[in-house]
Amino acid sequence: MNAWQVGLSTGCFFRTSIFEVLESIRDSTISVVEICSHRSHLDYHNEQKVRSAAACLREFRIQPFSFHAPFADHIDIASLDSGTRRDSVAEMLVAVRAAAALGAPHFIIHPGPEREGGPDSRRHLAMLENCADSLRSIAAECGRHEIKLLLENMLPHLFLGDAADLRRLMSELAPENPGFCLDTGHAHLGRNLHRLIQLFPDELTMVHAADNLGLHDDHLPPGKGNIDWPGLLALLRDLDFRGVFILELAGETGAKKETILAEALKARRFIEQITQGSGNW
Repeated sequence: MNAWQVGLSTGCFFRTSIFEVLESIRDSTISVVEICSHRSHLDYHNEQKVRSAAACLREFRIQPFSFHAPFADHIDIASLDSGTRRDSVAEMLVAVRAAAALGAPHFIIHPGPEREGGPDSRRHLAMLENCADSLRSIAAECGRHEIKLLLENMLPHLFLGDAADLRRLMSELAPENPGFCLDTGHAHLGRNLHRLIQLFPDELTMVHAADNLGLHDDHLPPGKGNIDWPGLLALLRDLDFRGVFILELAGETGAKKETILAEALKARRFIEQITQGSGNW
C-alpha cells in the first residue's frame, strides 16, 4: 500500500492571519499545507506579506504543496460579461504570482462560479468556451512560474458540477495539461466520487479530503461522515495514485487552533490506519 502524505489546508483558519497559525501547525507535526487565499488569512495582493509568509514557511520547514485560488460571488472566469471575466482572470493571475512567491508548486482553482442556478443550453456552451479561454491564460501564467494548474470538481448544484462537463473542459485544455484535484466532499454530494476518480486517473494529482453526511458540504474530518473511506482508498491504491491528501476541515466559529489541529491529526491517523491495515480493507 502506498504511504500517502497527508497535509492540511490552512482554510480551516481562514478567519485568522496565517502568521498566527504556522507555528502551531509546525508544532502539531503537520509539515505539508495548502495555503488559503482568503484575504483575512493572507492578503495575496500584498507582496511584502506574501514574502514574509514564504519566509515563515521556510523557517518552520512547512512545505506549501498548493495554493488555493480565490473564489467568491464576484469571481467568474466563465462569465458572459467580458468585464467580469477580464477582472476575474486578472485576480487569478495575481494569485498565481503569490503562489510562486510562496513556493507552492500547485495552483488549485474552482473552474466555475460560486452562484447557484445553471444557464440555459446556449449560455452553458458559451460559458464552457469562456472558461476554457480563461483557464488557458491562467495556465500560461502558471507555466511561467513552473506551477501546475489543477482543476477541482465543483459542488453538484453549481456550473461545472456535472462530471461530464468537467471532463469536456479538461479535454479542451489538453495542450495546457492541467491536473485534477478531487474534492471528496463535493463528489460525495454529487454521488460521483468513484466516477470522478475513474474519469481522471492520469490527471489526479491531489485529494481534498473532507467528509459529510450526504446533505451539506460540512468539511468534517474523514471518518466523521458517511463516505466509504476504505473503498475510496482501495480504489486509489488500485489506480496507483501517488499524490497528496490535503485535509480540508471546517474552521468552527470560536474553535481553538489546538482543537482544530487535534481533529486534523485524528483524521490523518484515520487515513494512515486504513492504508497500513491488512490487504482485506
